Amino acid sequence: MDGATITITELTAIEAFKQWGIQRELRGKGIQDTAKKVMKYWVANAFQQIPKGDRAAIRARLMTIVSTYSDLPAATATATTKKAQRIIDRANMYRGTVAARIVATLDPKGVRGKGRAGSPQFYAAVAKYVNLSVFSANLHRAGLLPARKALGVPNSGGPPPKITSAPGSYDEEFLGEDIASIMVENWATSKGGAGITYLAGSAFDVALTETTRRIAEFVHADVLKAAARTGLTAR
Repeated sequence: MDGATITITELTAIEAFKQWGIQRELRGKGIQDTAKKVMKYWVANAFQQIPKGDRAAIRARLMTIVSTYSDLPAATATATTKKAQRIIDRANMYRGTVAARIVATLDPKGVRGKGRAGSPQFYAAVAKYVNLSVFSANLHRAGLLPARKALGVPNSGGPPPKITSAPGSYDEEFLGEDIASIMVENWATSKGGAGITYLAGSAFDVALTETTRRIAEFVHADVLKAAARTGLTAR
């Protein structure tokens, strides 16, 4: 996949995770529980690194009027059927908008060639473009849906699009008392748009830094508690 990177992370090489695992083991928490706990924090932090989509804001931006036309408005046409009236109303709705300008520039499926930019086919394409843009809000965040469900990470920043299967996966494998593997993947991409690698390719790298800091705080807090129980003072 162009632009995609594969990172293999050995968490025992990070001292904070190693120490926290030892501390939790002393409290009867096995490697499975610790691995899932770490991944939960990691996924939650990565989730926040992926830009949030706002459906209302997307629609408002696309519907902004940016140009006017010298042609007569569609409303001056005479509608003889309900279908004809719907076509006129749609043209009036999208005339001169940002969405109309984008479609005229991109010319999907050659709609610009089907009569002047103002034909029923053209405005049907504009309506479709707006609806798909609004629908795809939070698509890139939806790739973490399997992991969030498995780990209990709550949603924030608006609902993801209602799609049959999330563009991502979660897989865990526990090979023994001291070996655990958890893989989280996100391959979300919009048609003709940027994939997750380009939108937030460093999400997990940035999130690892925050997760490491948080785990280090847990380790420090556990040391202070243990010292207090034995009558020692630690800082």
